[in-house]
This record gives sequence, structure tokens and C-alpha cells, in this order.
Amino acid sequence: MNRVVPCHNPAPVLMANAPARLIQRARQAMGLTQRELGERVGLPQSTMSRIENGDTVLEPAVLAQLAAVLEIGSQGLRTLLDGVSQDSWRQWVWLSRRPPKEKLLLLALIDGVSGEATLQQLEDLTGFTIGTLRAAIEGLAREGLIQLTTDARRQGTSVVLMTQQPERLAA
Repeated sequence: MNRVVPCHNPAPVLMANAPARLIQRARQAMGLTQRELGERVGLPQSTMSRIENGDTVLEPAVLAQLAAVLEIGSQGLRTLLDGVSQDSWRQWVWLSRRPPKEKLLLLALIDGVSGEATLQQLEDLTGFTIGTLRAAIEGLAREGLIQLTTDARRQGTSVVLMTQQPERLAA
């Protein structure tokens, strides 16, 4: 069973086999034990073991710490982040302590429109008024989960994007 590792940055990452092996190989190459690596990033050895086995959900901030400690650089971090599955996003949304309206908005972005939608699409999917929708978007944007942008291709239409779109991060 997958477990959520408590961290402050709320974007979930379910470790897949390839990224988990990358962490393990990089740790071994540096001559670190799981306990030593865990101490450097603030996680217990048991969590490091679950990470290397690919059966835990992490936040990107923890992956960034791991990449820095293991000196694997931005491409290595991208490999780690590429291990996210759409199911892990959905699981994280349900397990999170996000307000219900934010959960519904995130689920609409994940399931309804694959990580990108206009305000009108989200209004239709969620049933929220534009004011409620904008308030939920602002809350999630402050935490870096989504962003509101203007799409020139759509004649200046406001578009909501997940900061890491699940379909691009599929395992």
C-alpha cells in the first residue's frame, strides 16, 4: 500500500521503478547508507527504503532535496519527477487536507481536462460560480499547484494549468 510522506510542499509524486532505482544507484555511488541519505534530507531510514522500493508518495520539494544531496542535477530531478502517475495525483488529492472546493477543482483538472482548462470549462465541470472558482484558483496558485495564465492562441482567454501536468508525468 502506498503511503503519504508528510512534507510541506503539497504536490504529490508516486515513485515509479526507474526513478526509485536512480535514487538507489546515486546513493550507492556516493557511498551513503539509506539512513545517512535520510538524515541529510530529514527522512527516516524506513522512508528512504520505501522510496527506493518505489512504494511511497513524495512531494517535489523532497525530490529536489534528494537530487541536490545526490548531486544528480536538473536532468536527474526531471527523471525523478517523470515518475508521477495520474492515479498518484488523484490519491494525493483525496488524502490531502485541501478544502473541498480546491479538491474538486484539482480533480476536474486531473480527470476532466488533463491538467489544462479555461475558466469556462472549469465552471462547467465544477458547477462553481466564477467568484468561487477564482478564489479556489488563487489559493492553489499561491501554493504553486496551479497557475492562471492568458493564452494568446485562444484570443486572451484565461487558462488554468497544473504546474506539473499528470499526462506529462506518467510513469
